[in-house]
Amino acid sequence: MALRAPEVLNEAPWDKNVDWWNLGALHLELYRAVRMFDGRVPPDGHYELKEHLCEIVDLFGLFPKELLEKGNQDIVRSIFDEDGKPKGYRQGLVPPLEAEAFMPGLDKEARDGYASFLRMMMKVNPAERLSPEELLEHPWVGVQFSSEIPVTAPLTAIGTHSVSAADPESEFLDPTATVGSNRKNSNCLNCFRP
Repeated sequence: MALRAPEVLNEAPWDKNVDWWNLGALHLELYRAVRMFDGRVPPDGHYELKEHLCEIVDLFGLFPKELLEKGNQDIVRSIFDEDGKPKGYRQGLVPPLEAEAFMPGLDKEARDGYASFLRMMMKVNPAERLSPEELLEHPWVGVQFSSEIPVTAPLTAIGTHSVSAADPESEFLDPTATVGSNRKNSNCLNCFRP
């Protein structure tokens, strides 16, 4: 439940953009060992959909009317007000995404960059989520595409380098290599973030 996208939770139609939301939530869990959402309420910690939706609003903003109109109207009417806010919502249920609680051990600049990346990936409105190419160009990821790259060119590393399929010496385009195995400069820390 914790990884489900807003459109899935309110039972609206969904498409491939749901995967970006799921990946963003999972990415934080894998990268920093922190769960973004849980929807649990006291006293026994059981899951409640409304709590989960409040956590989403706290981190990513209100649900747009067009998404609520497409959702299960029983869920929408029982949970949301006319502004797209869960009824009885109290701001500050969870700390901001940039908080140390979500990203322990990272400095402020790293937290801000990573939170910005997650916000681009996890827009509440699925129509506003960035494409894979746009996400890869986000400053936190730092991949810069050359216009010479065919759509099917495999990327085997992520870093602050320009990637070009036209370069036969490119260290990034060997589809049989594992990440970092064919790197000319294996000491490039920009390519392998913690």
